[in-house]
Amino acid sequence: MVLNRSTDGHAVQVWDVIEGRRRHLLEGHSGYISNLVLSDDDRVALSAGGLDGTVRVWDVERGRCPHVLRGDADRVEALAMSADGRIGLTGDGTVIRVWGLATGEGQRELFGHTDPVFAVAVSADGRWCAACAVTR
Repeated sequence: MVLNRSTDGHAVQVWDVIEGRRRHLLEGHSGYISNLVLSDDDRVALSAGGLDGTVRVWDVERGRCPHVLRGDADRVEALAMSADGRIGLTGDGTVIRVWGLATGEGQRELFGHTDPVFAVAVSADGRWCAACAVTR
């Protein structure tokens, strides 16, 4: 599977590379999609709506959104997911948020950055994360 933004930037296209066809057009963001992540097993995808301040959890097989994640910031700059699709991370302003993707519930908030987080990464098992922020 491959994910990309639609031409207007507000939807996610899911492509089956082997069959050479689009499987789904995933709509729901009101802002331009800034980040996309796909789980290693192609079952779960995340899309960050940039200026709409949301992250959508997508069931790739069914082409539906079971959860919309909302933090406190107006925009989500950073996005990551564990290999198994169980844990998601967002860079939401100066906070890193850890989400349970099966429930859409926030699990932890990680503080320490004084400037906005622009990149996050998570280990395959979801235990460790790294983040970057621009320090002024």
